[in-house]
Amino acid sequence: RAMFKLPTYEGSFTVFADDITKHYKDNKPFIEQATQLNAKANLLFFHEASNEVILGKNGWLFLNRNGIFESMQGIDTVDPTVVESVASRMQAIERWSEDQGIQVVFAVGPNKESIYFDQINSPRDYSQYENYSSMMFIEQIESKTDIVIENPLEQLRAERNNHQLYYKSDTHWNEL
Repeated sequence: RAMFKLPTYEGSFTVFADDITKHYKDNKPFIEQATQLNAKANLLFFHEASNEVILGKNGWLFLNRNGIFESMQGIDTVDPTVVESVASRMQAIERWSEDQGIQVVFAVGPNKESIYFDQINSPRDYSQYENYSSMMFIEQIESKTDIVIENPLEQLRAERNNHQLYYKSDTHWNEL
């Protein structure tokens, strides 16, 4: 059979996302295994992990970028000017949508680290950290506006025992 070609967006995000996943699987069938092998080989032979990749437990890899672990501990702060700017944009989207008769709900996708915190290879217990910067950000937006924001963190944490929600070697959600 022919390999699945790179799709183009034609009006349906769901179809486009499904087609991207099919393209990815067809054209990079062993990328997860190759990424894990590369990280493990670097650790085994050179005794170093990538500055941007943390080897977790049970084959999990975590991206160490943008201060993710500081964010999980609530160490970094949320810039109030950024909150104001984002809140203003969200309100503009909400007003426009309401004029069109569309109800808007903003959804925030938790990062892999906040769902699979127990797979992080660290002496620190990240399960106790609930005030991630993103959660603080959401709380500040909600305190300043009437915008509806859905944060499925707890639902995903509960579901993680039934399904693997994120790829072990990637930061993206799987196709569930």
